[in-house]
Amino acid sequence: MNATLPISIKPVRSPKQWRDFFHLKQRIYRSDSSAVTPLKRMERQQLDTKRNPFYQHARMSAFVAYRSGVAVGRIVAITDQLHNEYHQDKTGFFGFFESIDDQVVVDRLVEVATQWLREEGCETMRGPVNPSMKSEFGVLVDGQQYPPTIMMAHTPARYDQQLTSAGFEVAKTFFAFQLVFSERAQESAARWERL
Repeated sequence: MNATLPISIKPVRSPKQWRDFFHLKQRIYRSDSSAVTPLKRMERQQLDTKRNPFYQHARMSAFVAYRSGVAVGRIVAITDQLHNEYHQDKTGFFGFFESIDDQVVVDRLVEVATQWLREEGCETMRGPVNPSMKSEFGVLVDGQQYPPTIMMAHTPARYDQQLTSAGFEVAKTFFAFQLVFSERAQESAARWERL
């Protein structure tokens, strides 16, 4: 795809735009053998403003980036009234972020989410969160060769640099550890299971 062609960002409204939104993640990760993409149904439930109780105190707007009619990126801008009341701030969030390897696409997605959050009265933006810190969040900086653990992000390593280039700074660093049992420990655990 020609990276010099213009990018258009559309708010997700139509069934086709939602299909493009959900299908993009599968396209981004299709060559990543460690990725475990969520079921589309699960993502739909997380973004369902009528059924997900999170949206009783939150608002969101989803966007898809297109180049020549092909989806090349996505982002969701999110406000959480309870978060801002509790922390006494005006923070908005972004989540469900995915993009092809193109900094222009990343920058445009961030600009659109920033603008929407400003219109909602937010002064700061954090993310990615899907849709909050009580779900999957962050980007994976190292360890892409391992499948993700529950509620931990699995993203291309380039997202860290691309989001930094778009103006973000690291707010929190999280670690996931893999515990590898020796053969002897595994045999001992198997004996305990048989008891």
